[in-house]
Amino acid sequence: MTLIVCLGIFFVMLLVGLPVLLCLGFSCTVWLLVAGNGAAYLMAQKVFVSIDSFSIMAIPFFMMAGEIM
Repeated sequence: MTLIVCLGIFFVMLLVGLPVLLCLGFSCTVWLLVAGNGAAYLMAQKVFVSIDSFSIMAIPFFMMAGEIM
């Protein structure tokens, strides 16, 4: 049932003319809120762990250093 609701929201938002990024983001957020089995906690943990990498963090700091110079 949750899948049907999320897909319905996704396609309705696409038909309205919103960008795909917003459609995906909003439908995924609805699923995280409706699932209620700790999925939001797991998603936040995965995002933090994937960003907590030295090489990924070095790229924006390198660009910032170039702008400062």
